[in-house]
Amino acid sequence: MTATGRDSARAAFGVEIDADGNVQVSGVIDIETGDALAYVVRAALSRADGSLVVDMSSVEFMDSSGLGVLLSLQAECARRGIELRVADPSPAVRRLAEITGLAGPLGADEPPDQ
Repeated sequence: MTATGRDSARAAFGVEIDADGNVQVSGVIDIETGDALAYVVRAALSRADGSLVVDMSSVEFMDSSGLGVLLSLQAECARRGIELRVADPSPAVRRLAEITGLAGPLGADEPPDQ
């Protein structure tokens, strides 16, 4: 499952489920793209077994609405007994998570994968 969006003034948005069942996100996460992110993560969640990884290494920008989507999805996962983990957050994602004090709860405080 893949969702994409494009605005000529900014980076394209993309989200897809990879062969391992993890979610790969790229581009801009904001009020216009948050619903597509939530849709694909929920599709991956239906196949998840214990944990779900959302790779955010290619996210160029994320605003507070994107952060709200992640927190909502994390709560939904917790209700289902599944851990949602933000993996390899880009500098933009890491900065927003740190500024808001949510790096730890999102799992975005772990060092980047080497």
